[in-house]
Parts: sequence; structure tokens; C-alpha cells
Amino acid sequence: MSNKGDETLPLGIYVPPPTSSSSSDSTTDGCKDASLEKQQHSGYVRIADAKGKCYPCGFSRPIGTIMETIVVAGTKRSHSVMSNKTECVDRHDIMDKDDVDDVYGAESEPKTNEIVQQKRTITEERIHPEEALFLHMRGLLRIECNNHEAGAKEESTTLSTQDLFCNMLPECKISLAAYLAYAHLRAQGYILMRYSTERMKLLLARKESHDDKPNASSEATECIEDEAGTQQYKRFITERLAKQRLIDDVATAPQPYIVSFDEWNSNRDTVRLAYHAYNPNSNFKRTNPGLPDFGVAVMPFHSSSTNAPTFDVISSLVALCHGVKKEKNDDNTATSSNEIPLRIATVADGGAVIVYGVTRGDVPVIDKKKGT
Repeated sequence: MSNKGDETLPLGIYVPPPTSSSSSDSTTDGCKDASLEKQQHSGYVRIADAKGKCYPCGFSRPIGTIMETIVVAGTKRSHSVMSNKTECVDRHDIMDKDDVDDVYGAESEPKTNEIVQQKRTITEERIHPEEALFLHMRGLLRIECNNHEAGAKEESTTLSTQDLFCNMLPECKISLAAYLAYAHLRAQGYILMRYSTERMKLLLARKESHDDKPNASSEATECIEDEAGTQQYKRFITERLAKQRLIDDVATAPQPYIVSFDEWNSNRDTVRLAYHAYNPNSNFKRTNPGLPDFGVAVMPFHSSSTNAPTFDVISSLVALCHGVKKEKNDDNTATSSNEIPLRIATVADGGAVIVYGVTRGDVPVIDKKKGT
């Protein structure tokens, strides 16, 4: 460890996974939500000073709440809509002017202003350890240990590259092969998210909600003003909940998985992908990323043919890249599927990474009658 680092770089604070003793102590001190948050995480790096940088592979987590008093301009709304507005204030964070206009619509004749007490959630930016190490290796982030939060008296010390490889990765149960595959794809500009079993379902549900969203102009002609405002409010709340579920899924996703052939033969249900990947995109949004461009499975490279992946292994990994199929039974329309390609990243002992593309192919059926 070194006591000083480059202060011009963004600063990250490494928070290791809590031990059994620290998690039991956390339940007696502080609020219950904070203690549950400490118990559930598997290690992360908190961005203490971003220096104006954004992190597409990161996520935000709540760390507390505060009460704020704001002045809201009154509008011509019925009692039912205003009661919904009060419910929104009680259950959700503070909304800026654009959010209020999205829910209730812009009004040209405001009424008397009203003072409202709102609960605002305080969040902090975090990134997973593999992303933090990748940024550190490229000279884009300095990482310090979490001594001051653990009650130590010594000053914060900057972690060296050796500390991150030898301590942080093992403590967070991230294998070297998983990091090397991650760094290989991130260096090419891909945006990677940890794989979870629920992520594709959440993304498909969000995609369907956007596809089914009615046209605002047609809705205005069919509904009266109060009904349109209520429906728009419900869509706003549904949108906020969908965004929060995606953020929670990124934050709670398990560590990247390494496909082991020995484990495959013993328990096939535990096999999963390591990452979901998105093509380089400057307009990428964490709250609305869309469907991934491909899934990533990480395997160790073996020169022996006896340890090569079998057809069952590859077929099972391809199946994990499938979305939910939609079938229309009213007529003879074709069935659509949200399948994404699979990339298998093989990592050798020397650190070399080779990525293979795997797709599902069908042999075409030859109609002998048409051929004659």
C-alpha cells in the first residue's frame, strides 16, 4: 500500500464483503435499512469523488433519507388527482419540474402555491470490483481502502495493483479468469453487466411497456383531462419502479461465473453466464439499456481435447441467451423470439483471452416435390 495517490484522478473507496462478526454488529447500530444493505453486498468500490466522470457499468444505492420542504405550484386538478399526487410525495423521491410536468401536464393558469414536505433518498455511486480494477489498470481511478469506515485510526491508504489482484479479487470471490475476460471486452469498448437470471425478464417487460405506450395526442382526444392525468401518473410510477428494479438487479447480481466441466457433470443447474454485453454506445442509459447485444460465458482454456466443452455444455449456454418467446395464435403469424448471440471467452493460464461466437443453426429442409 502507498499513502499517497494521484489526486487528479477520481477516487474510489474499496468496501470488502462484510464478515459474519461485522454483519451481526451492524444490526445493532444505525437504521435497519443500512444494516441490511451492509449484509447483502458482496464487495464493491464506492465512488467518493467522480471528478465529473460517469460510469455506465456502475449503479447507485440508497444510503439514507432526508426531509425537505419545497414549494409546489398549484394547478387545476380534481380531488382524485391531488390525492394521487400526495401519495407520490409520501412514497417517492423529490421530483423536479420536468417530472411534475410529465405526470400532471404543464398548466398555464397556476393556483396558489403550497408547501410540501418530501422525503428525498440520498444515494451513492458504486461499481463492481472488476470494473474498478479495469479502470485502475488504465490509469483512470485510484482506489483506497476502507479504514476510516471500519474504525481504524490510521489514514486512508491507496491500494496498489498487487493489493487489488491479491486481496480485493479473492475477497470478493472474483476469479482471475473472470476479470481477464471482462477487461478484454471492456478494452474494446463493450459495456458489461453481471449476468442474473431475472435481468432478461426485466428488460423484456420494460421493452413491452415502451412498445405498448399509447400516443399522447390520441389519448388526449379520448380521455378527459383528469383521466388523462391519472393514467399519465400511473405510467410515471410504473416507469420509476421499472428503473429501480433494473438498478437493484445490477447491484445484487452474483459474481461472474466460470464454467467448470467437472461441476457441469455433477450439477448442471448451477451453470450460468458471466456477463451481458452491450456494443459500444455513447447514448447508453443504465435505467433503459435495452436488450443486450450478446451474452458472455467464461471458460478456462485446456489444450487437452478431453477437457473441451461438450455439445450439451454449449447448448445449455445458448439456451441461457434466450428471451421469452411470444406466440400469436389468432392467425398463422410466425413466432418471434428475443434470442441474443453467445460469446464464449476462453482464458489460458498465461492470461491470453480468445472469444468465440456461438449461434444456433438449423439445417434447411429440402422439399423433394418442389425440386422435381
